Amino acid sequence: MCARFERMKRVRRNSELEVPQGLSIVHAVDAHERHHPPALKLSTGRYPHRPDCGFAYKGMASCGLALSVAAALRKELGVQLDLRYWLDLVAVGTVADVAPLDGDNRALVRAGLTAILEAQRPGMQALLEVAKISRETPITGRDVAFRIAPQLNAPGRLGSADLALELLLATDLASARGLAARLDQLSAERRAQSDLMLEQALEDIATHGFADDAALVLGRRGWNPGVVGIVAGRLADRFARPVIVVGFDGETGRGSVRGPAGSRLHDALCLAQEALVRFGGHQQAAGVELLESRLDELRARFVDAIQNQPPAPRVDTSAELLFLQPGDSPLAVLNDLDRLEPCGFGNPRPKLRAVGEVREAREVKNGHLKLRLDLGRHGLACFAVRQACLAVADLKGLRYVELENAIIIPRASVPASTRKLWKPWPTWEKVTASVDSASP
Repeated sequence: MCARFERMKRVRRNSELEVPQGLSIVHAVDAHERHHPPALKLSTGRYPHRPDCGFAYKGMASCGLALSVAAALRKELGVQLDLRYWLDLVAVGTVADVAPLDGDNRALVRAGLTAILEAQRPGMQALLEVAKISRETPITGRDVAFRIAPQLNAPGRLGSADLALELLLATDLASARGLAARLDQLSAERRAQSDLMLEQALEDIATHGFADDAALVLGRRGWNPGVVGIVAGRLADRFARPVIVVGFDGETGRGSVRGPAGSRLHDALCLAQEALVRFGGHQQAAGVELLESRLDELRARFVDAIQNQPPAPRVDTSAELLFLQPGDSPLAVLNDLDRLEPCGFGNPRPKLRAVGEVREAREVKNGHLKLRLDLGRHGLACFAVRQACLAVADLKGLRYVELENAIIIPRASVPASTRKLWKPWPTWEKVTASVDSASP
């Protein structure tokens, strides 16, 4: 590493960075987690988690570190290099890595959201097209998290991430569109796999009576280890408890651990580690590897560890909700809240509470709930994940419903198949609300 860096320093001032030097930048960022050559440390000074690092911001994702190292190398080598070209990738990487959107990350992602819409990179333009994201309206952190990042993640979850890299490196729009179409197909395949795995997991829970356990530990042969994290997250949301989902290939398997807010997953895994080959992660998410023969043992140990943990402190978030007044225009509120972007982890988008008259409530595909509410002077279309039971039960015949933890988003951010469900109404044509809970 030191030899490569010294070679880079000898490059002429008017030269461009070559491929080996670009690779060295990647190696330098990777080194911040493993080893730190003195010469490199003195020149770049970007190791946020080292106690002797003077870099003020500690929450940067690896893509942000790469940009920071590139900036330091540009200064050291005295070369011309416009780093703004990579801001779109930094924005996507930072959001997808669930890095906090504060401090330096906030500045980088905010600039990167603009760069995404500029789409100087053919691959980014093609990606926006398949994700049906308009370049005429502002893009949000939510768009990146739920519409761009999943497309890029899909190939890696199903095997190799090379296709995503090839798309981002594409030099012409025609080839980029072909690659993006293949990426979209893989994303659909990933969704189909996760839906099937979720259905099978629910069958196992019902068959074996796991629903009463303090935690859920599930595993099958043939489950894709690249998708188990998605399934674990959906189960954790549904059952409000820690979940381990493992995909086995032969005698061993790899799995993901997810849990609701306040979970102490790493603590529980430490107590259950006798049943594991290895594990790693933190309190909110982790990964495990184990032998298939020890799945039952892991379940017993993990459930026992969760049961013996003190209850997580309950946080009353109702005071943080903004009440949507009857005369408020949802579109105007949306425009105001857009000024707070980028929103995401560490800087959540403000959530709303609203009371409205139910004009329509119905179940749609995958057990979701669709609502049309009359707020007085304005209307609001609403979408509640996996709450279709309310359409038939609690909301049937009721006049008013209260929404909590609602996020107003541009209607363009809603899939076209969903938009077709609504009859025209001026406000509904422009915004919708993603709702955590709806109650009479």
